[in-house]
Amino acid sequence: MGSDDQPPAKRRRMDLSKSILVLVGKEEKPFTVPRSFLTKSSEFFVTCLNGAWKEASSKEVKLPDIMPDIFEIYLQWLYTGELVYTDQDLNDMPGGDIILALAVYRALIRLAIAGDVLQDIPFRNAVVDATISVLPKIPILPSAGLINLAYENLPRAGGLIRLMVRDAAGSWIAQDTPCEEGPAKFLADVIGELRTAMRNGTILRDYVKLEERCTYHEHNDRVPKCETAKK
Repeated sequence: MGSDDQPPAKRRRMDLSKSILVLVGKEEKPFTVPRSFLTKSSEFFVTCLNGAWKEASSKEVKLPDIMPDIFEIYLQWLYTGELVYTDQDLNDMPGGDIILALAVYRALIRLAIAGDVLQDIPFRNAVVDATISVLPKIPILPSAGLINLAYENLPRAGGLIRLMVRDAAGSWIAQDTPCEEGPAKFLADVIGELRTAMRNGTILRDYVKLEERCTYHEHNDRVPKCETAKK
């Protein structure tokens, strides 16, 4: 049998008959979601919906630290594979539209935080990809408040923070203006990025290319390295 005659890989049918009530945010907005979707890539849901956890028997999970609109974006990604975090056409974003730019940053940071809470590596990697794609279209750096939001809720070595640091370091060089906003850890990371770039001869004015995304991804036994990184 030739390579073109190989039978298609078997796919497991998802059981959509078992649903979980997810209460999201301080207001506990209800979402009824098939269990198989919730456990597809989230280690959090895999853990709490299996074994002796009370959520496994009650079929109810509370997520008080995630905003309902952010969870809706997460659900759409689960269902479709698309990360739709804004209704705006960012290709037409005016260079001076600071309000929209900050809203985009805020959405990406909150999505990354949700991915961290839900322990969903594929989703966190999708947020990284979205960030890489949108950074060239955003005319400003995130505000000090947004930088603090990221550093207080995300791992310092995570992909989103590393991208923010890389972007700030590149902007510092391009504009010849010190980056003075943000927590001390952020400023230290930016300086460290500049030193590393000087040693390696990296041109930080260039935005991270999508083919470099694997450098900012997370991987484990269930999430292998990207195909571009294997070549």
